[in-house]
Formats: sequence, structure tokens, C-alpha cells
Amino acid sequence: MTGQPRRLTIRLRLTLTYTALILLTGGAMLATVFAVLAIVPGYAFTAGPFPYGTTHDLYTINGRDDVLRLFLIVSLPALVVIGGIGGIVSWFVAGRLLQPLRQIAATAERLDDRNLDARIAVDGPHDEIRDVADTVNAMLDRLEASFTSRSRFTANASHELRTPLASMKTMLQVALRTEHPPETARTLDRLHTTVDQMTSITAALLELARGDSDLAARPVALRNEVASALHTVDAELVARRLRVTVRLDDVVVTGEPVLLRQLVVNLVRNAVVHNVPGGAIDIAVTAQPRVRLTVANDGRAITSAEAATLTEPFRRLDRARSDGSGFGLGLALVQKVATAHGATLELTPRDGGGLLVAVTFGAGDQRNAVD
Repeated sequence: MTGQPRRLTIRLRLTLTYTALILLTGGAMLATVFAVLAIVPGYAFTAGPFPYGTTHDLYTINGRDDVLRLFLIVSLPALVVIGGIGGIVSWFVAGRLLQPLRQIAATAERLDDRNLDARIAVDGPHDEIRDVADTVNAMLDRLEASFTSRSRFTANASHELRTPLASMKTMLQVALRTEHPPETARTLDRLHTTVDQMTSITAALLELARGDSDLAARPVALRNEVASALHTVDAELVARRLRVTVRLDDVVVTGEPVLLRQLVVNLVRNAVVHNVPGGAIDIAVTAQPRVRLTVANDGRAITSAEAATLTEPFRRLDRARSDGSGFGLGLALVQKVATAHGATLELTPRDGGGLLVAVTFGAGDQRNAVD
């Protein structure tokens, strides 16, 4: 939104234009007739009432001036009536002409990266508006093909990479069990770590591709997922002396369990990786007014503009100090999963440094957990 005042709608502007043209045309015709009557030489008028044959003296014509006045009395109301009828007809005609544009706007409103199969169905003659609709449909065809190709490539590439990576990891694990010189052992250990990192990024890419598919929705207790995620990072919490505070309401949401688990794990791991030694993590799950998961962590101060870019894939703000444990896919995956579940993701910089991440689920997702 630019803050500029809203102009009249195209339909209203067309209606006003058509009505003005009707009035101008009618006024010009009446003015022409009036001018002709005014310059015609005098006639011998028969005095009498108007209209002819009435018994009431509504308007008596005695000369040309009386005729001109009568012409104005009759023609001006007729012009107003014609203009009103023309305005009403123009309103409906303009609405009919602009109907395809409303269809285009409604279709564009429904579109997102998970709903690119919508098309604009325009009936009627092959005119300029039909050309616009056909052009938009062709653009949507290209976008859908591009998104489908990208998702298929990402999924296939990620899937194909998992097998050789798993084989490499197994071979390195076998090699690490054998005695080697210190330098060789360190190299094998670094290779093992690198393979783990490649496996993680491959899994994340596969999850990003899966985010566009249909979800097998089941009830998921968020408090259980938070507890499980904290358990997976327990060693890192101890090593970095991080303090964790949790406040968890007993609620569930409806969604795909694997993806929701990945969402929670990524939020918790992000809060650990980008924290400061001895920092704090605050995790909360609240039920009212909607189910809301928030994860806040300490860290360096960032701006709102920087926070807005964190959901972009491979986006990391502190590469210089990164220990290699992240690839900039965590929050991108969180955004993808949240969107797939109809939830909203908010990233808010904290005043003292760090980040507050909030995932708010739809109203229909909230319900009490079942024991």
C-alpha cells in the first residue's frame, strides 16, 4: 500500500463517462433545436392551451417566445430522465465488460506456490480483455511448470544423494574403527563430520520439496515435540551452558507429524546454534486465542530488515563465526512447513539481542490434548 487516496473504480468512471456523453449529446441536440427555433422568423400562432384539446389552461401559446419556453420546460426533464436511464444502463454494461478483470483479480488472489493450477475462464468475444486473460493463463502455465520442475528436481536430487552419502558414512565409520596415524585419523573424522553435514542439508532440501505436497494430517501434541527436540540438543545445551525456560499448554494441532516435528526441532536448534555462551532460551506453547509456539533466544542484535531475510534458503547472518552446524535452511524449512499447515511465521528482533520466533496456527487447529 502506498498510502495514496483511493480513486474511483473503473466501473464508476466508465459509468460517469458514458452518462456524461449521453447528456452532452442530448444537450447538444436540444441546443441545436432551440437555436433553430430561435432564429426562425415569426409565425402567426394560434393562441390556445397546451396540450391541444385540453379544457385546462396549462400553458397558453401566444407566440414564438411561448414556444421556446415550452420547449425548455419539456426538454430539460426529458434530458434528465434520458441521462438517468443512460447511467443505469452504463453501470450494468460497464460491470459486464469488467467481469473478466474481476475474475483475473480473484484468480490472482488465490494463487501461491502450492496453488498454481487455477486458471481464468473468460467467456464472450475475443477482445482485448480476453487477450489479457489468455496472456495471464499462459504465464501461469509457465510458472506452474517452473515450480513443478524445481520441486521435482530438488526432491529427486536429494533422494538420489541420500544413498551414496549413507554409503560414505558407513565406510568412514569402518575406517575410524581402525588404527591410523593421528593426521589420517583427524582427516577421517573431518570427512565424517562433512558427510553428516551433507546428509543434513540433503534431508532439509528433501523436506523443502515435500512441503508442497498434500499432508497426511493427524493430531500432534506440541509439548511432546518440544520435549523431544530439547532432548536431541541436550549435549549442546550443557556444552554452551544455555538456560532453558519452558511454558507449555497441553494442546494439540492437526498436521503432518514428521513435518511438524521438523519445524519444532529446527526452531529449537536455531535457538541453540545462534545463541551466546551462557545465554537463555525461552520456549512457550499457548492455547489462547490460538495455538502459538514461540521460541526466543539470546544472541547478537539484528535489525528488522535482517530478520525478514532469515527465511530465505541458505541465508545466514553470521557466517564469519559459524561453526559449520547450520546451512541457512532451518528457518526456510520452518516457513515452508508453517505455510503448508496454514500457520503464520513471525520473526521479531529482541531489544537486548537475539530473536523471537512465533508460529501461530489457524483457529481450527486448536483443541485440548487427549490423555
